[in-house]
Amino acid sequence: MHVLCQREGARPWERYDPMRHALLEIPGTESLADAARNCANEMVVSNEATLIALVAEPGKTHAKYEAPESLVMRDGGVVLGYVSIVAEALGLSFCPLGVTGNSFVAPLAPSGVLQGAGLLLVGSRPAGPVTM
Repeated sequence: MHVLCQREGARPWERYDPMRHALLEIPGTESLADAARNCANEMVVSNEATLIALVAEPGKTHAKYEAPESLVMRDGGVVLGYVSIVAEALGLSFCPLGVTGNSFVAPLAPSGVLQGAGLLLVGSRPAGPVTM
């Protein structure tokens, strides 16, 4: 599972590199990241949060398992669950968006190589009580 981030503002996707423990900018992805941010904003105001896209490589899963179609989404769900626990432990807000985000990440590679497995937002918590 790959992790892409778009921090606030009109910025490109950044890929988390676990070997360097760093976010590396993906040049030329501003329009895809901006479209993902607009999608998130339709559901919840997200301008101050970090938008995170979970991205799978289904070919790797298909190479190891019989009938692997649901495993990609299950893997995304597991990562999403861990992010929710870590966000809570760090006192951050967390909001899964309930969409795969595939249209915002699949164009980053040749057809079928990448598949969106979830979009979510992580950000600071508002000060004071939250009213609805």
